[in-house]
Amino acid sequence: MTETIVKEEQSFAFDPRTPATQFTFLDSNKQGTLIMRLSKTQIDSTSSHLIVQDLVSLYEGAASTTPRSSFLEYTRASRINREQGLEFWRCQLENISMTNVIN
Repeated sequence: MTETIVKEEQSFAFDPRTPATQFTFLDSNKQGTLIMRLSKTQIDSTSSHLIVQDLVSLYEGAASTTPRSSFLEYTRASRINREQGLEFWRCQLENISMTNVIN
């Protein structure tokens, strides 16, 4: 059942007028399954494990999740580490071609 729902979700065409975020919980007597549909602009492969860790911690009864920085703290740190950030993205985007958008 889970695989069927995931395959159906993956087959939907992208529509910018419709939010990509969706949560589906499949309840079962022995084990439930949470299916999360998020767009690449909301989460990337580098940080996806953080959501899973937080959900597991909450499920296991942890009082709170790992503290994360606020947006203000993030922007301050990004200013300080600007050159490191630019170098990171230079490496990520090296040899990448521009996406061809067809109207």
